[in-house]
Amino acid sequence: MKRLLTHPIVVAHILLFIHLAIFLIVTINPYRISPPDRSPVMLRGHLVYTSIIRQAKEGAWSVQIPHTTRESPHVYAHLFFVFLGKVAALFNIDPPIIYMMARVGAAVLLTWATLFFALTVLPKAAQTLAILFVLGLETGPNLLILGKGLWNIQPSIFSYYSQVISYRHFGLPHHTTGEAIGILFLTFFYMTYQKPTIRRIVAVSLTALLGITILPPYMLVLFMTVLPLWGIHAVLNHKIKEYLIGLLASIPVVAGMSLFLKSEFAKGIPWKDFNQVEKTWVTNTDAFVNYISSLLLFYPGILLLFSSFIFQLKSIAKNLSLVIILMSGMILDPLILLPFTHYFWFPLANFRIMDGYTYFPAGILAAIGFSSFLTLFKNTKIKFILSFILISLVLLLSTVLTIVYTRQTLEEQKSIWTNVYPLKNEWKAISFLNTLPKGSGIMVMNYFGEIIPEYAHVRSFIGSTPAYPDWDERHALGVSFYTGKLSDTKARKLLKNNNIDYVFQGSDEKSYLQTTTFYPNLLAPIFSSPGAVVYSIK
Repeated sequence: MKRLLTHPIVVAHILLFIHLAIFLIVTINPYRISPPDRSPVMLRGHLVYTSIIRQAKEGAWSVQIPHTTRESPHVYAHLFFVFLGKVAALFNIDPPIIYMMARVGAAVLLTWATLFFALTVLPKAAQTLAILFVLGLETGPNLLILGKGLWNIQPSIFSYYSQVISYRHFGLPHHTTGEAIGILFLTFFYMTYQKPTIRRIVAVSLTALLGITILPPYMLVLFMTVLPLWGIHAVLNHKIKEYLIGLLASIPVVAGMSLFLKSEFAKGIPWKDFNQVEKTWVTNTDAFVNYISSLLLFYPGILLLFSSFIFQLKSIAKNLSLVIILMSGMILDPLILLPFTHYFWFPLANFRIMDGYTYFPAGILAAIGFSSFLTLFKNTKIKFILSFILISLVLLLSTVLTIVYTRQTLEEQKSIWTNVYPLKNEWKAISFLNTLPKGSGIMVMNYFGEIIPEYAHVRSFIGSTPAYPDWDERHALGVSFYTGKLSDTKARKLLKNNNIDYVFQGSDEKSYLQTTTFYPNLLAPIFSSPGAVVYSIK
């Protein structure tokens, strides 16, 4: 029974169910605490993705960013969500629902991919520990803002989101799926390196293609950090032929899809400028601090690994030394690349090269470190006591942090922001927008502008994420319009120049109003409720 409970397959699925339970608690909680007159946004913070699913469900293969009514090209991108849209059309699933299903499915895939790597690549002594550490350890607190007291500890973040354990596995589904595919790519590449076969070569090629299609930054990170080191190892160990087989199976598909996506993104705003805009979101200092903070719980195992080298350098198997080199590269190379990320020619923003992907290599190294350290002790009893104490301390600290972070999330959900808990009458107005012609341009401010295209087949004047170079300009125009103080002529010109067909006035938009009327000579209400009004243009 004891062996069964510590088997890596069992441990992996126990962790999966624990994290699923945390995810469900956090997801359901807003509906439990929501005031009677409000209903929470299901996909808070998930931006544009359900709109892309909606576009694909309604027949599109190329997609458009819906958070501007200005001219914006359709491109063949976000193919993961286009695929979800086609599945949604086939089974008549609402886009937000299939998005939630994808989050759960991605977590399952990541668990299985991690398990497959551990069982294929690692020695038995490290397999269960690898599952525990890769899938089970919590992100560390930001070392510069530890706060006052245990409950105020803040997790390290990348971009907008902290990679706390539940979000890391159940967050943006294309990120989680892309990471899982990347881990499968590494596993098949390793198997091909050991013994090339047709099936393994095909698997390398297929996972490389899926990886670069679903999550291009992660596959590019693997090619920049792992494969160069792998090549050096191949030369030193006279396995250049096996290495080149895997490389030739993956480089053409990755290069081909990269060039295709680059040509699609070059079609116009915001696609062609998005990478440069991303580079303004996070400073290198913030990225560095959050990066080293996030892996705090992995450091004991990693330190044990490199400390034990002194005693075990000659006895470490070649295959295991390869894994150690590659995983170390995945952790250290982003720090080396960090200074180059703000140059225009570098393909990724700083947070993209370290956006939660290093928990996998850090967990692998920590597992090897603990298992290697324990082999130094011949006495079985001492080995058991030491392993129990060390591993228990790490897991206990991880559990405490998970409790702290989850409690913080539940507390944050009590803030009844209008764009997080819209009035039910505002939801009625959003639903009404689905009766308008598809692709209609809606004048709206940024908070509701982010929400509307997720739930209706229209385009909003502006969204919350400042991913466009003209975002500040459009925000200023929206504010001036919603004050109600523009002349009818100027207001009409603003609407016409920005391809606006209808005007949405919810609680957020009403907060800007500085007049007793709202363009009565220009706008005619076509839907009205106590929470929101939708106008057509006369």
